[in-house]
Amino acid sequence: MSASAPAEQPSAKDVWSRTQQSVRGYTSLSLTGTDSADGSGPRAIFLGELDGEPSEMSYEGDEVGHVTMRRISHDVYLKGDRTYWDSVDKDDPSLQGSSPPANRWIKVPESAFAQKDLSDLSAKSYIEAMGDTTDAKWGHLGDGTLTPETLDGRPAYKIVSADGDTRAWVTTDDTHDLLKVVDEAAGTDDLGTATFSRWNEKIAVPRPVGALDGGEMAPDPSPPGEATT
Repeated sequence: MSASAPAEQPSAKDVWSRTQQSVRGYTSLSLTGTDSADGSGPRAIFLGELDGEPSEMSYEGDEVGHVTMRRISHDVYLKGDRTYWDSVDKDDPSLQGSSPPANRWIKVPESAFAQKDLSDLSAKSYIEAMGDTTDAKWGHLGDGTLTPETLDGRPAYKIVSADGDTRAWVTTDDTHDLLKVVDEAAGTDDLGTATFSRWNEKIAVPRPVGALDGGEMAPDPSPPGEATT
């Protein structure tokens, strides 16, 4: 009895096309990324709904310290370490004198955020770019090469762009979901390295208990000696 022929390997174009289709349908996920392709430098973590809440975004770097923000039922909560608050005071003199406590959750007043600020608390724009078939970088990733590879013990397809600057690992099932991306030519709003999981799961993000009211912590805007009533 002759052995069955091995399954034909799919093309990079077919696999990446299916990946982009899956990406466009993502409503939630978990993402961990760094600014550099070698995994070093500032780190960002996103968890939750791409369209708002509930979701959590954390950022950590030498100059800005560590800060975590949660969006729950249209409320925004923030917790930063002392390095973070020192950097905020330095960059925004209007906040000097507020003396926010380090490593404590604070409910942030709605007036503190514009819509763009809230959008920056999501990974949505980054995910949307990867699902865009017309995007100069992501739309043409399928023009590169595909090889089977094991990623963290899991079977995966590795796709390398024609110029070698971008690499993506995706699942081998029919969804070809994103597992990892390494981008040697990352732009300002891109990540050098990113790993993905929990696509379209209902992810719980708990409301912080005992959060301080940020509105009560704002510094008095009146000049010294001027009446406030």
